[in-house]
Parts: sequence; C-alpha cells; structure tokens
Amino acid sequence: MPEPESEDQGNRVMVTGFDDIIYQFEKYTKTSSTITLSNSIGYSESWDAARNGDEIVYGTESRQNQIFRSHLLDFILGSKIVSIILRSFTDVKDRKTGWPYKELRGYYITHKKHNGNERIIIRQLTAQEMFSASNTDYRTGEILKPEDSVIYCDSQRCIDSDQKPVMIIGLLNINEEDD
Repeated sequence: MPEPESEDQGNRVMVTGFDDIIYQFEKYTKTSSTITLSNSIGYSESWDAARNGDEIVYGTESRQNQIFRSHLLDFILGSKIVSIILRSFTDVKDRKTGWPYKELRGYYITHKKHNGNERIIIRQLTAQEMFSASNTDYRTGEILKPEDSVIYCDSQRCIDSDQKPVMIIGLLNINEEDD
C-alpha cells in the first residue's frame, strides 16, 4: 500500500481516509498488537492483531479481517470522536525486565461530510502526549509511575519512560549501554 497522503502540522500528522487507519495498524504491527477503540459516549473494545508474513490477521483468524474492517468503519461513523490506542509488541527485550518492548501510539478519529462523502480524519498524538495520557490519573491529574518496557511513539519519534528519545534498531536499544 502506498504511503498515505498527509499534512505535516508540526509533530502532528492528519491522515484522511479509512484505508489510512488500516495502514497505520499494519505499518506498526511488527509481531502482534492490541487495538483499543473508545468513543465519545464511553464504549470501548479491543481487538488483537498478529503479523503472519505480509498479512495482518485481525481477531483469531484471517476470516475475521473483513468483519474487523466493517465493524471499525461502523464504529467510527457511529461516533463523533473515536480514540484508538495501538499497542504494538516488538521482538526487542527490555534488559531490565526481560519483557518485549511495547510501543504505544494514540489516534483521535473524527469524520465529516466533504462533497457529499464522509471524510475520516486521523490526528495522531505526539509521543509526549501519549506519555502524558498514559501516565496521568484522569480523575486527579496526578502523575503515575510509567509502565515497565513501554515506549511512547508518534510518526517521527519514540520516547522511553524517562521521556528520553529512543530508537530501536534490530535487537538493541541504542539508549542502553552494552553489559
């Protein structure tokens, strides 16, 4: 699939079209991922996704891919605002915990009529916004301890639990020193 059209707005990228949402899931699902959908009235649900060669399988088997796509489109068009959290698991292990690193990405999805058609608009959260959203108690505003083995990403960079830029290449995290 070609790179989606985008408008760079600082560190925020707005992507239009339903296939662009699927593109984001497939681009960042390295081994497996969990996709959590939430809408403006408080309903949420999660779907698992796994890479099988070049194909991403949504749910437990590839026959569910069309069901997922249809359900996702209905979910978006039936809501004013949808937030999506993509938790992508990597093959890279955290040396401290031994767990695979998990990359978190967040998106706000809205839609509007444009020339008689629905236009889906994606706004990806920045890595810093994703960090703040994941580590702040929404009721009290208190800062929470970041989860181990998690990095927070946007389309241009990732940060770790200390909010330092991080890049994972192959099997080594370049911010960690070799033993």
